[in-house]
Amino acid sequence: MKAFMKTLTKKPVALMLSFVLFLSTVALTASASSVLSERGFSDITNEIYAQPIETLAALDIIKGYPDGTFGPQNNITRTEVAAIALRIKGLENASQNLKGATKYSDVPANFWGSGYINKATETGIIVGDGNGKFRPQDNIKLEEALRIFCSITGNEEEAIAKGSWPDGYITVAAELGILKDIAKNKGEAVNRSDVALIAYNFVNATPILSSLKDGSYESSQKVELRPVIEGAKIYYTLDNTEPTTASKEYAAPILINQTTTCKAIAIKDGISVGGVSKYSYAISASDTAASAVLPSAAPAAATPLATVSPSPNVVISIDTTDLNYVDADGLHYVVKKLSSISGTLTNASSIDELILTVNSGNLLIANESLNIADTWIWNSPKLMTGKNSLIIEAKYQGSTAAKATYSVYNMEPDNTLGLTLDEHDDDEDGVPNWVELTYYIDPNSKDSDHDGLDDYMEIIELGINPNAMDTDGDGISDGDEDLDFDSLSNLYEISIKTDPMLSDTDYDGLDDDDELKIGSDPLNKDTDGDTGLDGWEVKNGFDPGVFNSSFAMQVE
Repeated sequence: MKAFMKTLTKKPVALMLSFVLFLSTVALTASASSVLSERGFSDITNEIYAQPIETLAALDIIKGYPDGTFGPQNNITRTEVAAIALRIKGLENASQNLKGATKYSDVPANFWGSGYINKATETGIIVGDGNGKFRPQDNIKLEEALRIFCSITGNEEEAIAKGSWPDGYITVAAELGILKDIAKNKGEAVNRSDVALIAYNFVNATPILSSLKDGSYESSQKVELRPVIEGAKIYYTLDNTEPTTASKEYAAPILINQTTTCKAIAIKDGISVGGVSKYSYAISASDTAASAVLPSAAPAAATPLATVSPSPNVVISIDTTDLNYVDADGLHYVVKKLSSISGTLTNASSIDELILTVNSGNLLIANESLNIADTWIWNSPKLMTGKNSLIIEAKYQGSTAAKATYSVYNMEPDNTLGLTLDEHDDDEDGVPNWVELTYYIDPNSKDSDHDGLDDYMEIIELGINPNAMDTDGDGISDGDEDLDFDSLSNLYEISIKTDPMLSDTDYDGLDDDDELKIGSDPLNKDTDGDTGLDGWEVKNGFDPGVFNSSFAMQVE
């Protein structure tokens, strides 16, 4: 770890991975039975598979063969399962638009699934084997399929916490009911009917994703909902009645100011996706205020908000004394053990609560209430090694009066005491497993996105996304980009050992590409060893590749 820590001098990119919580639901049903009967397959005789296959076919998530059969016992490939997951995410058209060449040596440009493979790699749903191959026609194993479905709703963090790969994913899938009626075991290949049932169980277990779990809260909350199948509409009620398509359609976050039971359904193409989701929130705010928000006599659409006093003028600042220095992007670096992190709070007496939250990548490191005072303090802080987002939020009558976010880059392992870190480096790419798992990078592949740049280079040296072949989406692979604008691609610079982040690696006054053109060494500021810097020699009419003994050392 100490050796790795010394290299942490540049900022890793925190991947934008949404955290979702699964809601309790009832069985997935198809209300449009006529649609299902039209999609019926002649070779589906097992009742366990009939409803799942026909429902998913009606939703255009799975497809049969032109002769009207489904082939339930046929093998299913990695590409086919990736296609199913992408259709659930509403990325069918986006996948078709990416047909053509891929980064994988075993995927021809004219392969039917090339678009799915490119999109699946781009989104991180499934990637290659770490050796430049995707294995598109390989049969997929049970645990590989489960990992794909875990990835499309963001509950990989839970899987990692419960045993990582592959057991953690199997455990989470079992808890969610995704393995219901599945007879296959870890290590066994699954067939088309198995995957159809897994996808059906998955949609049934998670028809609607919520930003807030059931439970008790001390103040009003905003709840965001989205369907697991992209493109479905959500209808909901807040009075414990059963929702229908005549109920209020979800269009914006729901404000919950009182103890409420929310029920919701997702509908796509006339089909009910997953039945009714039910979740309950207990708000401990006064009943008077709550009743002002949702009067029983008024319809939900016309609900007036409670009268709230104007938010006080609150300003939050942080004391940087122990945060050793700050770079141009406002990133605070820490290189010693911290006993506390503190700051000031103006107008502190006017707020009701002060909350501190710390995240590192996808990991929640801390979430606690601080004492309200003119000087706030977080004692015995715990940070992950690397980048942490430290958020201080002042609450007033359930709303945010002030919020400040600081990026703290911890370079001292002693500040991580009490946190469990997996120090192994299974793929020997120079990045410990805990770092790769934090950012959902494959700890078993040196180059998770197969763009030619290893994960260490992308995270530590370049600060780009190790899970995307094209981080900035400009159509140019990360390996082919020129981050330092010296006309040399990142991959080429790595091959000749120049720094892809510095146009002049050896600081001799000549850009790397210029040195290659004139024949001087971009890694040696004095190529000919005559004490004159290469850039100085060129500027003054000398050849930096020819030793000249007629002048003493010249330095600019």
